Amino acid sequence: MSLQDQFIEKLKLKYGDWVKVTSQFGTNTFGQIADDLCISASQFSKLISGTATEGMYIRAIKNIEQLTAFDKLKAENEKLQLSASEEGMDNKIPFILKILIPIFVLASMIVALLLTSLVFNKKSSSVPEGSSNLISEHSLGQYFDQDFQADFVSPYLQTDQVQEYCPCSAFEGKWELDKSYAIPLPGLKPGIYYVAKALDLRMKCHRSVGDEGFQLIGFEDMYHEIWVDKNREPLSPTYFDSNKKSFTDAFYNLAYDSNSDFVKIANIKSLMINEFVIDNGQIHRQGEPAGRYAYDVNEELKDKYEINVKELLEDVIANMLITKCGSAENLYCNPNDLKEGESKINFKCDFTINTENMGFGGSYPYQKGYKLIEQNYSDNLLCRCIEPNN
Repeated sequence: MSLQDQFIEKLKLKYGDWVKVTSQFGTNTFGQIADDLCISASQFSKLISGTATEGMYIRAIKNIEQLTAFDKLKAENEKLQLSASEEGMDNKIPFILKILIPIFVLASMIVALLLTSLVFNKKSSSVPEGSSNLISEHSLGQYFDQDFQADFVSPYLQTDQVQEYCPCSAFEGKWELDKSYAIPLPGLKPGIYYVAKALDLRMKCHRSVGDEGFQLIGFEDMYHEIWVDKNREPLSPTYFDSNKKSFTDAFYNLAYDSNSDFVKIANIKSLMINEFVIDNGQIHRQGEPAGRYAYDVNEELKDKYEINVKELLEDVIANMLITKCGSAENLYCNPNDLKEGESKINFKCDFTINTENMGFGGSYPYQKGYKLIEQNYSDNLLCRCIEPNN
């Protein structure tokens, strides 16, 4: 029996027969079952259609088994309590046992719930810790994430289109920030840092271009924080080597949220529109901001350290900072090599600050990386990988 068949049989045992006309198992819709299993609607669709990966099937089957085990435990506890009540056992049980039995039953249910929640946790160990919590909902979530039972047309490719738009079809889905990075900002006093903490990128094939299958559009919610060094320590020499024109290890090892010398002034959310072009050897990216705003501004700290958040957004981040990223190495010439929770695309970038560059000249390096979290389509793709010329 295939993993797909095993998955469907487990669903039937748990929920009832598959009613294909209404997309239900028993009286439960696909959307309700996806919520029970703590997976997305698109993942459930892959599992049903047979396009999910082996790992996805194994995890989903284990989840159903855990749910079934919990239902059985709950039913046995209820039966035990009912039996005891009907037989009048309350009068025969010593007082201490009357107290301990309900406690034991309750503890068993709590343990089962904890085990179930660990298995069903949507964020697997491969997802960057804390990243999903920082951006609770994508700005375009209603277009990308609705339940497939809703009156909804997904922006992703349909199953019968994925081979036609290969290899970009393999890149479609949700990507997150690989690693945090920081950019020092100019100001009347030093010590202001623009820290990238998380992003939620929805990548889809660009279908209105002539070069089908090699261009993508990425809608990116990005989350930054503005931190201030309370000591207003200059960038050089502690954090920047002006002779080598490079940041020091102390800069890269800064942990702003656990360093008492730093305070957070505000959170910043940005919407970026990206265009990605895939070739066999490289992936090219062009990004353009489509809006940016501050929230949770600490007014007391902002005034204390003389930080004008609106000015930082308008004049410094938007107008004074100029960023440029090179092409990323395409490690997925064979698009079937893309794996959820593992695959990354890293762009080496530089930023300059208008013409002053804080007195050091040149530009400042950083790396912006994306990690694939949820793939829209992960079945075998047939487009041929042509190795780049040496």
